[in-house]
Amino acid sequence: MDDLRLQLLAPETDFDLYREAWSWRRPKTHISAEQMSFETFAANDPTHLTVGWFNSELLAVYFFQEWQPRHFEGHFTSKKGVSREILLRGAREILDLMLT
Repeated sequence: MDDLRLQLLAPETDFDLYREAWSWRRPKTHISAEQMSFETFAANDPTHLTVGWFNSELLAVYFFQEWQPRHFEGHFTSKKGVSREILLRGAREILDLMLT
């Protein structure tokens, strides 16, 4: 899986990808209560940063919400079957980009 890549997502141009990522969360509601609405997730808000993790298709979405200047809360969701290793690799790449 060396063809993995990150891409910033925007609700105006990538709405279908937001819908796809949100659909991955739906079967998991028995595990924990829904913590964020789709409207919040897909809002065109300058305090949100959404990053897609792709190979030939969307594998995961990492969502960051600035709740205070320079203080972010992070969430992710992934397609069923994506390995923990691949998810953590995407998270590490994002952190490396944000912190360097």
